[in-house]
Amino acid sequence: MGKMIKKISFIGVGAMGSAVLERLIDVSFISKDSVLACDIDQNRLDEIKRKFNVGTSIDNRDAARFGDAVILAVPPKQTRQVLEEIKDSLSEDKVLVSLAALVSIRVIEE
Repeated sequence: MGKMIKKISFIGVGAMGSAVLERLIDVSFISKDSVLACDIDQNRLDEIKRKFNVGTSIDNRDAARFGDAVILAVPPKQTRQVLEEIKDSLSEDKVLVSLAALVSIRVIEE
């Protein structure tokens, strides 16, 4: 049996990331105190904090270290850059979920 997911990080909380975050909270899959939302836009993070009352950060490495599962919800053009930034903060026991369209598994694995 795999590791239990107790904490989830979101790297990118635009339309797609925030929709997934909202759904996971709505169905009680995850508690608000077990979520860290990360984005480069501080105004967006302030909005997410107000709406969902979850932790926030502008540091992608914080998000990669925090979650048992890390949801990557950045635009496809930013995916490689973000993966390069967080690779040393990820470990074998983490689950990485990419919502980036048109980005191959090979690119993510590298």
